[in-house]
Amino acid sequence: MNNKIIAGAVAAAVIGLSPMTASAVNFKDVMAGKMDFSVGGYVKMSASYSDLSDGDTGGNSLGDVMYAPIAIPTSNGSAESESDLDFSARESRINFKASQKIDGHKLLAYIEMDFMPNGDAGGNEVISNSYSPRLRHAFLKFDNWTLGQTWTTLMDLGALPESADFLPASESTVFGRQQMIRYTSGNFQIALENPESYGVADRDDNDLPDLIANYKVKGDWGHIRLNGLLREINSDVVGGAEDSATGWGLGVTGKVMVGKDDLKFSVFNGEGLGRYIALGGGAVDAEVVNGDVELTETTAFFVAYRHWWNDKVRSSIIYSDLEVQYDTKGDKEVDSIAVNLMYSPVKNITLGAMIIHGEIDNNDGTEGELDRFLVSAKYAF
Repeated sequence: MNNKIIAGAVAAAVIGLSPMTASAVNFKDVMAGKMDFSVGGYVKMSASYSDLSDGDTGGNSLGDVMYAPIAIPTSNGSAESESDLDFSARESRINFKASQKIDGHKLLAYIEMDFMPNGDAGGNEVISNSYSPRLRHAFLKFDNWTLGQTWTTLMDLGALPESADFLPASESTVFGRQQMIRYTSGNFQIALENPESYGVADRDDNDLPDLIANYKVKGDWGHIRLNGLLREINSDVVGGAEDSATGWGLGVTGKVMVGKDDLKFSVFNGEGLGRYIALGGGAVDAEVVNGDVELTETTAFFVAYRHWWNDKVRSSIIYSDLEVQYDTKGDKEVDSIAVNLMYSPVKNITLGAMIIHGEIDNNDGTEGELDRFLVSAKYAF
């Protein structure tokens, strides 16, 4: 039985259990080849042992299920070292996609969910590990237009290193999903995306969308992409007055083939770039000083080299660095180095192991280190 028939059966079951609407997936169209409907995702199990120099993560946090600099405990040297053993299947995800052509137009709808931490635990590990699902993607495409929530246009998916962890080099990686209106023409993309200021009193006080664009040059040798961001950062200040500043960011990302191996890289610099880097935990966009919005300067880069030992085994070494310059609070630096070994015994199965060392020096003088060994198993379907 092929995947299209299976997907059609799933669609029919969903329709049978739901109130009929004019927009429901039509099982006859799927079987007749007039519509493609698919269910995808992966199931992943990971286990990690972490040695923390300055205290514990508190348990059940983002830092327990992936490498996240914001979750590394820090102190002025007064905290004791701790160690943690964590198991997780929360990275597992499921997605639904429907696409078809109508009157010469290409249409696509996509929804995806997973169970990763998102601001709160969403469950606990005491008895049932019952975690709440969260929305990752929900968007539609109409010809060259993308509308809805998906990866920010500033993010280069093709430059992300392979890893046993969810997101290696997370302190220096542009990473985010948000609502947008995006237009794509060949290798060029431009988008208006949801504005949100990070680090000011009122994060949702912006009047203009973030403007993001990228242009990609590609060939058999790999690709290089130029990325740009222009945004307003606005904040209410004491006394009811307002102040705003224009943030910007520029970056070069890419992948270069070295025989069968590849070299991936990302370099970004900007003022007011903060929330787009390091999962929003590396730097704030700005700080309010005497009623004025003062932008922080962010410089972030990573480089990753992947070597194929044979058709089923490969390794990557990844170095990452983030530097943040505040107007009044001094500088902050985060860096990490990771080595992993990935093995695919059969197609769609990936077993991985990784060692990572991360360090963080905050602008308030506190610091912390993390050493972690992680193993994972993933089946993508």
